[in-house]
Amino acid sequence: MDMKIAPANDDHPSHDVYQGQMFVKEVYETLRASPQWNETLLVITYDEHGGFYDHVATPVSGVPSPDGIVGPEPFLFKFDRLGVRVPTIVVSPWIEKGTVVHGPNGSPFSTSEYEHSSIPATVKKLFNMSSPFLTKRDEWAGTFEGILQTRTEPRTDCPGYSPNSFSRLSSFCFLLTVCVLSSSPLNRETTTSNSGQEERAE
Repeated sequence: MDMKIAPANDDHPSHDVYQGQMFVKEVYETLRASPQWNETLLVITYDEHGGFYDHVATPVSGVPSPDGIVGPEPFLFKFDRLGVRVPTIVVSPWIEKGTVVHGPNGSPFSTSEYEHSSIPATVKKLFNMSSPFLTKRDEWAGTFEGILQTRTEPRTDCPGYSPNSFSRLSSFCFLLTVCVLSSSPLNRETTTSNSGQEERAE
């Protein structure tokens, strides 16, 4: 809900995107000032693509159904495909400046893509959690930890607090990831890296 006394900050049309970007700025600056900054991975993503055209076709094969449930008549949707790509920003001092990644490159499966369940899958991998995957989908999804494992020390050039203005995007320690829409210290012992997906760090 968008009110004059409390404008919405979700970047959703027809809300003022300035409010949404200020919210992101405030969250980033709070984390940047934290003593835990060098052990932090901030993931900013959205639930949909916003209606914009995407030249990359959505994957319709090789995508596992999360739990085998089939939708009702008359469509009987099997939940075995992905939707339109959505933007995701991954922020960490462990990401190299200028990093470009095009996808998980066949890991953990040959058809794996980055999508929303990549987030819990990455958490499971980073913390070496012994619990099973939540569904077949996050077991299949590509993970982000590979982009964090190219440095031996965290970057020190990430911007801090910037009063009443946006820090230059070119100085952010972030990786811009275009994902596919789907319904403690870092573990630095494994690496990974999708067709049609683009990721860029500035």
